[in-house]
Amino acid sequence: LKRSLLLSYHLGRTVTYMLLGVVGASVSQFMVGTPYHSRVAAMLLLMAGILFIFKALPLRGPLKLLSEKLPFVKETVRGYGRVVSTIAAPFSRRQNRGNLFFFGAALGFLPCGLVMAAVFAVAATGNPLLAAGGMALFSLGTMPVLSTFGLGARVVQRKWPHQVRVVTNYVMALSGFFLCASALRLAL
Repeated sequence: LKRSLLLSYHLGRTVTYMLLGVVGASVSQFMVGTPYHSRVAAMLLLMAGILFIFKALPLRGPLKLLSEKLPFVKETVRGYGRVVSTIAAPFSRRQNRGNLFFFGAALGFLPCGLVMAAVFAVAATGNPLLAAGGMALFSLGTMPVLSTFGLGARVVQRKWPHQVRVVTNYVMALSGFFLCASALRLAL
């Protein structure tokens, strides 16, 4: 893809992330300064951490049992993903700046633990303007990684598929544990 088209895609994604941050902070702003603020922020960070860990670890033992007892969660996420994909698909057919902007904006709504964690973090500020800025910076920070990953991932994945999966899961689980630790520190 041409650089300008890729930039349109990232701009669409950024607008969606900023919107999610503004909505989260607008809801949480009513709790800032109350005794519930740190508890709600800790709960949001803990949920993000658990999502990361649940996604990263193989489904064995208690995780497998939980997954079997709550199949509606997996089906709900899959159904939501299909709806977003259906909305985004027409914008991917013709690659021009406008289409790729809306393609990026639509895909910004796909469930992603990292984005959810960022939204939870900026929502905890209770400041919609700060949340929008935080999500814009988050998006800006992901652009080089996503661009590089998109170009190099296919090569690396083909050459070392098992190792890539193992490393990815470890990084995701470690991030989840850090988020949970931050939540516990905030709650105590």
